[in-house]
Amino acid sequence: MKTRAIPIMLLLVTLACFVPAWFRVELGGRELIRFTGTELVFGTRFSSGSPAAFLGDVRPRFGADIAACACVLALLLSFVGGRRATVMAATSATLASAGLMATGLSFPASLKADVSSVLVVRYALGYYLAVLGCLSSAVALGILAATRQAEN
Repeated sequence: MKTRAIPIMLLLVTLACFVPAWFRVELGGRELIRFTGTELVFGTRFSSGSPAAFLGDVRPRFGADIAACACVLALLLSFVGGRRATVMAATSATLASAGLMATGLSFPASLKADVSSVLVVRYALGYYLAVLGCLSSAVALGILAATRQAEN
């Protein structure tokens, strides 16, 4: 049971990293707005009085949706005993990492293409921590699966 605690804690930390800012949008060195992981999963609607109203609606990102679902699935599978469940949890954590990296590549590019090429989109600490958490939990689950004996 103690060996499963490390990947479970890493996955919980990764899910907590969806709350802080992932991207900062800057114009002329001034920060206009920040986007969190939960905003990229569920979408954001800016009111007309908001300074970011020129962005319009920020729709949910497919990569962020995949990352969130795969991370929750990996967490749930981490509680199940057995080698197969551990292998599936490691695969889900790897898929979550891929979804996060796809979001990191596609979101800044689409924001610049849709709104303005003058905008500077910078990665924030929450994004880096989420990627690191997913990758480290995938490695921890992979090691756990490799050290377990095969099920009969």
